[in-house]
Amino acid sequence: MANQGRHLCPETMIVGGTGGDDFSFKSASYVTIKKVNVTYRETALTSIQVIFNCGHMIKVGNLTGSQSQEIKFDDYDKITYAKLWPNITGNRCGGFEFVVAKSNGVTTTLSVKCKQLGQPVCLDVKSGKINGITGRSGDEIDALGFYFI
Repeated sequence: MANQGRHLCPETMIVGGTGGDDFSFKSASYVTIKKVNVTYRETALTSIQVIFNCGHMIKVGNLTGSQSQEIKFDDYDKITYAKLWPNITGNRCGGFEFVVAKSNGVTTTLSVKCKQLGQPVCLDVKSGKINGITGRSGDEIDALGFYFI
């Protein structure tokens, strides 16, 4: 039986393939992600733009997918559960999902998923705030991970 304790999780789990170039953007612990804009196609995420609550913005991936989605976080949102998917062939990131507890007590699920997904990977969300992203990219998002504080 696998031990799924929080203390065994690495700092950041990166899910997807090995192509592309490394990227890593991590802010100070008091700066968190406010908005995530993602473009994607049937088999992979193609670009991801992250805007922090201080106004700083980063973007990785060069292609624009046929679909796009925007995910917004309020200052008091807390991520209670998160997972990432590789695509079906394991060479790109295929999607991610956050279960978020809102300040008004409502829980909502925010996700971006391609149609052709591999097996999901659950993430350690720590305090429930994201202060950065990491992974590998070229024209598309080869692999993706989130820094949780």
